[in-house]
Amino acid sequence: KDERFGQAYLMMATGNISRQHWDDAAKVLEEFLADPRSEQSRERANALDLLASIYRHQKQFSKAIELWRKFVEQYPTHPSWSQAQTQIIDAEFEAAYEEFLDEKYEAARKAWEAFLAAHPLDGRAPQILFHFGQMAARQKAWDAAITAWRQLAEKYPGDQWGQRAQLAIAETYE
Repeated sequence: KDERFGQAYLMMATGNISRQHWDDAAKVLEEFLADPRSEQSRERANALDLLASIYRHQKQFSKAIELWRKFVEQYPTHPSWSQAQTQIIDAEFEAAYEEFLDEKYEAARKAWEAFLAAHPLDGRAPQILFHFGQMAARQKAWDAAITAWRQLAEKYPGDQWGQRAQLAIAETYE
């Protein structure tokens, strides 16, 4: 039993990442994590974290979140534990934002509503509220857009998103 096999897998994965061969890096790490020997490997935690990062880069947000949650649960004393918590929150936001960019507004709204319920103090809340108005405007629901932007402007008057909401209201009335 060679204890360096975990290091070898991580080296192969990072080599693929440096060449931007994301799929190859993911396959290497998936193979490592599927190997029963990896259960006792010191490199397992780093492999989970790295694979989650790859999935996030590939916009496979649910897979990334699942792995980071596993990482957080299994490795509470790992130096990257706090960072993994942050990565989960960021991936949740990005997943909703991708739905918004793809004009899947109902899915984006549901994802962001869940995000705001779970993270009400997140600094991106004003941005999310602005996008709620944008989604309504893009669907020609002008009253709903103005209402969303007005609520944002009233709740966050000094924030850039609150100010953008005021401008969006003015532009909508033009």
